[in-house]
Amino acid sequence: MMLLEVAVTAPVRQTYTYSADEDNLLDSELDYVGKRVLVPFGRRPLIGYALGKSRLGESEFQIKPILKIMDEVPYFQAEQISFFRWVADYYHYPLGLVIKTALPGGLTARTSKTISLTEKGSKVTVEDLPQNIAAKSWVVELFSKGSLGSSESSLVISAKEERADLDNLITRG
Repeated sequence: MMLLEVAVTAPVRQTYTYSADEDNLLDSELDYVGKRVLVPFGRRPLIGYALGKSRLGESEFQIKPILKIMDEVPYFQAEQISFFRWVADYYHYPLGLVIKTALPGGLTARTSKTISLTEKGSKVTVEDLPQNIAAKSWVVELFSKGSLGSSESSLVISAKEERADLDNLITRG
C-alpha cells in the first residue's frame, strides 16, 4: 500500500493522505504526480490532485483509499508543485483550488441528476398509474424512453408539485 498526498478541490488549506490500493496501484509515487484522483471527502467524492508520496507515516487516523485515478497522463509536473504551494501561501488560497485554477478549463467533470426507471418500474405501464400523474408530459416521456435527460430531470426535481409526484413514483418502485 502506498500513501499519497492529495490536494482536494475544496475550500480547505491542508492536503490529505490517501492510500493507493491494489486496484489503483502504479509502479511508483512519481506515476501519480499531476494526475487527478477521485477521493472520498466527508460524505461525497471529490476530485483531487496527487502531489506525490505522503510524508505521513503510520497514523492513528483511518486512511481512506483513492476511489479512481482519473487520468492516464499527468496535467502538471512534480517541479510545478512548489510554485503552486507558493501561490497558495502567498494568496492564502487552498492548494487544490490553486491547481484547478492553473489548469485549462473543462477538466472538472460536471455532475447531473437524471431520472430513470428501475427494473421494477419498467414493468409498470402509464395506464397503471393514477390519472393525475399519468397525464404529465414528463411521466409519459419517462415511461416511453426509460429515462429523462439531465435538464428535464432538473426541472422535475426542482418543482415542488412535480417532486411530490416523483416521490410517489419512487415509493411505487
